[in-house]
Amino acid sequence: MGHETRELTNDDLKWVTAFPELKRLSFAGCDEITDAGMHYLEPLSQLEELDACYTSITGDGLTVLAGNDRLRHLNLVDIRLLDRDLVRWYRFQGHLNIPILESI
Repeated sequence: MGHETRELTNDDLKWVTAFPELKRLSFAGCDEITDAGMHYLEPLSQLEELDACYTSITGDGLTVLAGNDRLRHLNLVDIRLLDRDLVRWYRFQGHLNIPILESI
């Protein structure tokens, strides 16, 4: 009997809205997750860690997280960020661990 897996999509992110107390979330490697699905994360005011590496999210999709003061770790390895996106997130460096910014 084989084990079949499938990759998460934007529509699959709907379920996170049922867990507003969620503290950690990873959809690393799910390249079908794009900016369009990020709005589902907006109600997650308790979110402290997000691993979004190797997805199709861009800096524009990350704007839904800008108001989250609890976010402490954001893994953005190998996503499409422009210089303006790095500048926008650099201001959070004091309380937010963003591995891609550590080398700047």
